[in-house]
Amino acid sequence: MVQAVAQRQIADSKDQVRYFQTVLREYAKWCLLRGYSFPPSRETHRTQLVKEFFDLGQSFKLTEREMVLLLFRGLFPVPV
Repeated sequence: MVQAVAQRQIADSKDQVRYFQTVLREYAKWCLLRGYSFPPSRETHRTQLVKEFFDLGQSFKLTEREMVLLLFRGLFPVPV
């Protein structure tokens, strides 16, 4: 189990997915929407969370496409 999750004592796998999703969406907003770059200290954390998110998603039989949609759906406004 990822150290970040272990520190938060998240026992339920669905709650772990929600945690990863929340943190990774915030990282995406930070980079993609605001144009900030990551400090090296956070890059390792982000990389580990992405790996764990996809590993956990596979345990739920989710495809990579489904996992990406979980992260990015609704993040970018669609012009009307």
